[in-house]
Amino acid sequence: MMELKNKYFEALGEPAPSSPFGLIDKYRFNLAASKLEPGSVLDVGAYFGDFLNKILSKNPNREVYGTEVNEKRKKIAAALLNRIKKEFKYIAFNLSPFIVDVQPYIWAGLESSIRYTYLLPLDNLQQCWENMDHALRAGIKKAKKDGLIVKQVDDFKILFKLVKKTFTRQSSILHWGRFAKKMDAKLAIAKKRIIFITYQGDIPIGGIYIIFDNKRSYYILGGYDTNKSHYGASAYALWEAIKYTKNQLLLNEFDFEGSMAQQIEHFFRQFAVS
Repeated sequence: MMELKNKYFEALGEPAPSSPFGLIDKYRFNLAASKLEPGSVLDVGAYFGDFLNKILSKNPNREVYGTEVNEKRKKIAAALLNRIKKEFKYIAFNLSPFIVDVQPYIWAGLESSIRYTYLLPLDNLQQCWENMDHALRAGIKKAKKDGLIVKQVDDFKILFKLVKKTFTRQSSILHWGRFAKKMDAKLAIAKKRIIFITYQGDIPIGGIYIIFDNKRSYYILGGYDTNKSHYGASAYALWEAIKYTKNQLLLNEFDFEGSMAQQIEHFFRQFAVS
């Protein structure tokens, strides 16, 4: 099987694959699909991706052109959508920000809308720190000065209690708790998730939940205790997760997963994301 040259993926707005299935978010798709029965709701999670690796030529000496890539991609996306439409009554997924062609999804009868995510390149952590909003840096420094510490924990319940408190504070209904717990159990077994909790003494006051693949980490859940709140608690946990992504996971990008909520978007933007 031939590998496409980087320039073709760049032209398509898609990074070159780092593994045979690098452009298929296969793990997350299978994980979500395996939790559901035919005829129920399908939510394939953060990124769906495209099966671009399937367009590779059988002849390793033949050049593969961008027009061929586009044609094959549309056919593959159409075939996949036709299949899952037969098995599920409702389909909801978010395309990767690197996917620029949504025509096959529209042609399949799906509605499209614009959503935002924020990506933070981690080539230079010191530069990330210096580019961060000064108030955010001050909050993290104060959290450390006040004796707050960030720990990694395995108990999802600790984080979920903080998430519930956040929803209660916002007078919102948390209707996906049962599903989140099931997904966490799967992710924990696969060792694809990490929970960071900020403690004040022995009391958890803020926390975040990230998952990761072979490209980047993704911020999925977060929450904090209003009664025990500290301005830098959540930012401190996020900064530790960012450093862990770079130093331990050896990944060069952190995805904040974005938000359409103005207050949350403002918080993310303070990390000097793009």
